[in-house]
Amino acid sequence: MRLNQEKGRSLSYTYLRWGIQSFANFVPKTVVQRIVKGDKRAAHLYVDEAEVTIFFSGITNFASIKEAIGLECVMLLMEEYLTCMSQIIEEEGGVIGDFIDDGAPSSVRSSFQVLFKPLGAGLLDSHERVLLR
Repeated sequence: MRLNQEKGRSLSYTYLRWGIQSFANFVPKTVVQRIVKGDKRAAHLYVDEAEVTIFFSGITNFASIKEAIGLECVMLLMEEYLTCMSQIIEEEGGVIGDFIDDGAPSSVRSSFQVLFKPLGAGLLDSHERVLLR
């Protein structure tokens, strides 16, 4: 019976660790650590006045590199770059809230929508200007 209890605890610990690691894929690692350690403020939204630093980074000639090495190599390059940069930032006590501007259009259904939606918006704007005159 004791052996079954130990196996159960070990399995529970494994699932807990897996759950925390999975959660850290979607929430900054330092926030997950604070929640697990019992920091009640970390589990709720709040606003504090603070001085912060925001880091923006880009890769020079990214479009040319992407065309030269292909999609699969670009994905490997980006994974290595972002992993390295993330480790440096987190080792220095920084928190990564988000990676933005992956260059991918968000939820575009068709090229028709891409082409004509902005055109339609421009026409509506022009129409409203004419009505205002």
